[in-house]
Amino acid sequence: MKSTTAQSLLVLLLIQCCSSLVHLASSRNYDAYALHWESLLLEEHRENVDELKLRRKNWSRSRLEASGMSIFNAAAEPDTEVFGDKIVRIYKHGETRLRDRFTRGDVLVLTPEIGIGGRDPIPRESLVVDVGKDWISLGVGPSWPLGLWELRRQAGAYIVRLDRTAPQAPLKAQRGALGRLRKGEAGEAAALMAKLFEDPANAEIMSSQVASHYNSKDLDKKIMRAMEQAIVATSFEPNQSQKDAITWALQRQLALIRGPPGTGKTRVAALLVSTVLRLAMQPQPGNDDEMEKNHIEKPRVLAVTHSNGAADVLLEALLQMNVPAVRSGRPASVSPNVQHRTIVAMSEKMPEVIRLRQQATDTSLDDQTRSSALFDAKRYVSDIQEIITKSAPVIVTSCIGAQKLLESDESGVTFPIVILDEAAQTTEPALICALSAAKARQVILVGDTRQLPPTVTTQNPELRNTIGISPMARLENIGVDKFTLQEQYRMPPALLEHPSKYFYEGQVKCAKEGGQIENTPPYGFPWPSSQPLAFVQVGNDSEVAHNFGGKTNPAEVEVITKIISDLVKGGDIEAKNIAVISPYSKQVQLFRTELSASRATDGVKVGTVDSFQGQETDLVIFSAVRSNLTKELGFLRDSRRLNVAITRARRALIIVGDQSVLRTCRHWKALLESCTIRGCSMDAKDLSDEKFLILNEGEKPSASDPLLDESDEFYGLFG
Repeated sequence: MKSTTAQSLLVLLLIQCCSSLVHLASSRNYDAYALHWESLLLEEHRENVDELKLRRKNWSRSRLEASGMSIFNAAAEPDTEVFGDKIVRIYKHGETRLRDRFTRGDVLVLTPEIGIGGRDPIPRESLVVDVGKDWISLGVGPSWPLGLWELRRQAGAYIVRLDRTAPQAPLKAQRGALGRLRKGEAGEAAALMAKLFEDPANAEIMSSQVASHYNSKDLDKKIMRAMEQAIVATSFEPNQSQKDAITWALQRQLALIRGPPGTGKTRVAALLVSTVLRLAMQPQPGNDDEMEKNHIEKPRVLAVTHSNGAADVLLEALLQMNVPAVRSGRPASVSPNVQHRTIVAMSEKMPEVIRLRQQATDTSLDDQTRSSALFDAKRYVSDIQEIITKSAPVIVTSCIGAQKLLESDESGVTFPIVILDEAAQTTEPALICALSAAKARQVILVGDTRQLPPTVTTQNPELRNTIGISPMARLENIGVDKFTLQEQYRMPPALLEHPSKYFYEGQVKCAKEGGQIENTPPYGFPWPSSQPLAFVQVGNDSEVAHNFGGKTNPAEVEVITKIISDLVKGGDIEAKNIAVISPYSKQVQLFRTELSASRATDGVKVGTVDSFQGQETDLVIFSAVRSNLTKELGFLRDSRRLNVAITRARRALIIVGDQSVLRTCRHWKALLESCTIRGCSMDAKDLSDEKFLILNEGEKPSASDPLLDESDEFYGLFG
């Protein structure tokens, strides 16, 4: 008997030892993963800080302003308030290009040029919420900068400077998430990411397991039923490829959905969320409370993206599908279109909060009553925000912003599933932020690694090849399977032909019911073939390098300005439906100056390739810029940037560049050969051949004649 008892104790001891060793080994795996990313994050941050200091020390004020690093001697005044966030308007007299240098979401340090009341100027981190030609609106927090309100009636009296900064908050959030992973407190999905880092050989086997909150029996049928219910609740009619992607992804603990241009990946992400909410989850093991064990977990989704702007787009898609989603984050950083869905805005609109706020500002009441009302309002708002955070079926935020969810209660906020949209533009530590905040068990990444990668400012090759690689790209590279959406609704077949073959193995086709796709190129341009595609040869060492950095090509600007003018005169397309994109911000600035000078071309959209990711318009004109004797291409060699540039157009695409330089890159060479084979190449001098142009703005060619009808008074000009 004693021997049996001793053996039993020995077995238990061995089991405990083995369990401890497994936990220790797992913990060490998490340590290695967390330390890897933490060291890279710290190195990137230090490099950014050092670079900013060096530029401020060595660059002149004019160079700092021209490069968008700083603004000096600007006037500040109180503007408005967005749910408790004070908004300051900054004016810079004589400036016309602030819109080219700053964008919504940029973090700037605002510093008064002089002290107030004998105090030294106090710098304040602020968030860009809107930008004009000569002004910037900044969210500065719950209080006005010292002295600003007192000087509000003296125009131009409050002088400030603005400087770009390397914000601490994202670094702190990512390090905190990695710390929780190291302790084993970040959830199953984050742990899986770490395991796949240490053991990539078994990536597909580990990622293809069914998430623990789903019963694998007939799961595919359950998903399809839930999806059909989600479709009934919206006007969106997914194609079979989109349905198959959702059914496939939800049967895996970790899934990748690749969405090439025009395939509707954000709408798929929204339908995926809606489907999850209708899919029953099974109780989780490990709870000793019998009542809780038998309680079926409610589906909750944390829907995240790489940026606040992308989060707003995802939220709009969810609301269009009648998904009860709310937005976490600072209202000033959220698009005005969806600010009403922020947790802060919803809490402030509660009747009791409104009553207490009114009472707190009622000057007919005594100070004690008003102070008490203000205190009660703040407490009430805090309680409501915590309730929403803990109970909302879907919360949308940026990956970094997800850490805010932990502020209410680290143990009480859980989301079984995280869905990441625009996954190819997200860094891995940022994704861990979201997974850690959610304590997620399942993660689905929706994106396209053939388009733009994460934005990293460092020039360090090691950092660019680590932090600059998205988790989606890393997982693809180690063999995690992906599902590619195969029907696109944006481009006509002529524009889809090359990107589908070259970037997507020919998998992407035009949707069968894509009746909205326009196949006819707009009039007013001498298209070299019947296809809505043209490469226009311009330049012979025509690029210009600028003293403060950046490149332009005035020859391309001249040619493209004429092309746009002729197209608008053709009467078949409006300026607002034309976009000019270029990889270089200096070229973008030059285009904006030239095009805004004419009323006919003033409405044309102009931007960098990076700024147009996710956007589309009828006609796109791409300015390649590079034209030099040394055949230097710079970052034009990036195939992902090229893919984005040539897949924004719904109707027609014109590429303007110097073939002799572009052909030195294999990706460009393949595109140019495709254009040549199809008869879509031409020279800039061909633009002067007016027999191809429609000279009267009101008339269009008849359906039977590609030029003009014989009865037209201008017919003789085309003999």
